[in-house]
Amino acid sequence: MKKALLLALMLVVISVLPAYAQQDDFSVVKSVQSAHAVRQNALSTNPDIVWSPDGARLALIDAKDNKLYIVDAQTGRDVASLDTPDIAALAFNHDGSLLAVATGNGVSYVFNSDALVQFGPITGQNAFSALQNNVFRNFLQSNTGSNQWVSLTFSGDSSFILGTTLAKIVAWDVREAGDFGPMLKSGKGGDAPFNAELTVNDKPAFWPNQLYPYKDGIRGLVFDGRNRSMKFSTVTLNADFKKGTVQITDSTDTQLEVAGGVINVAAAYLSADTSTILVATQDEMLRVDSNGKQLTIPYPDGSLKGFAMQINPDGRLLVGRWQDGTVAILDLDTDDQVYSGQAIQQRLSNRLLNSIYYSPDNTKVLFIGDSGVEIWHLDGKLAAPREIVSSAASGDVICSVDLTDTITLLQQAQETTDVDEFVKLMTQARQQLEGYEAECSS
Repeated sequence: MKKALLLALMLVVISVLPAYAQQDDFSVVKSVQSAHAVRQNALSTNPDIVWSPDGARLALIDAKDNKLYIVDAQTGRDVASLDTPDIAALAFNHDGSLLAVATGNGVSYVFNSDALVQFGPITGQNAFSALQNNVFRNFLQSNTGSNQWVSLTFSGDSSFILGTTLAKIVAWDVREAGDFGPMLKSGKGGDAPFNAELTVNDKPAFWPNQLYPYKDGIRGLVFDGRNRSMKFSTVTLNADFKKGTVQITDSTDTQLEVAGGVINVAAAYLSADTSTILVATQDEMLRVDSNGKQLTIPYPDGSLKGFAMQINPDGRLLVGRWQDGTVAILDLDTDDQVYSGQAIQQRLSNRLLNSIYYSPDNTKVLFIGDSGVEIWHLDGKLAAPREIVSSAASGDVICSVDLTDTITLLQQAQETTDVDEFVKLMTQARQQLEGYEAECSS
């Protein structure tokens, strides 16, 4: 009777866990397409497109009509659009409930993204009333110039936003409301909340669009281009609105140094959990992880020309793409190629290098072409869903354990007919689980 009860309980556990045990390492289960030609930010050379943290939506600016669109990543279909002039940068907050938009005329809006989706397209006569209903906050920053914004980023707790240009960083306090009516009508006036401004001239420069929410602040990639070399490291930013300052904390050590300086560096990428830096030089790719381990990766065809690349949120996978649409995905920890296939079959121009974007939850990857976007839906152990942004926002430590051995013990216990052996296997499994719990709680 006791064994029957234990077996019943174990079957409940086994019914949940085998999906993990039996998952393939990596597979592409489907792909969907969106017909938007994504606009390219002239200052950062990155397309104007951002993922929601859960990988469910995309926000992008269409190069053909310069409108903002929100796209369902499951279907590739538009779920909302916004016709507002001169949008220059986009950002979702840590849970995807807010969408920030910076405009060239100095007005930045924070929308309730769910309200925008419920409302649908916002154009023409109904634009003003729709914006009034769906704007959560908005802010006025003068002297930005047309299309001078490089990027926007929410802090991990959604309390403030950083807007970056090539010359400065501006922080807005999202918790403080402003009188946005006059700003919506004219782009001027109104009770604008306090904003703190930090000049970054003669300081390590931020790599465009490489900033991520982190706990109650923002973490990103910085580089120093002096002495004929490029030194890359991470940086953490926090806004202190009482003092009117944005505090920058540099990493104590340079994580990656590239000889040849600016001329030799084509692009740099930071993983979403900020653990891994990937730098594309003219000759090879260089990767360094959070433990300081460096890896040199040659280009498959021996040249950077006609090749795009990106790393996944935990920095383990490298996805590469050629001009003809061929895609290869490499596990950097094992040096195994885990996938090869074809993406969009169309010619790409100078946007090829920065044409791949992983979703923050690690379950999707998109490929940008000249006339459309293709979204791949992924599955397997190497595509397991992650909660990088939301965990960072709450201040929790992400704990990852490998349950393979424990699952094997449970399966062996299920198959044995010997009571003593059953008890022994279940005890070992329980001890392993207790060890995992202790490891994560510490």
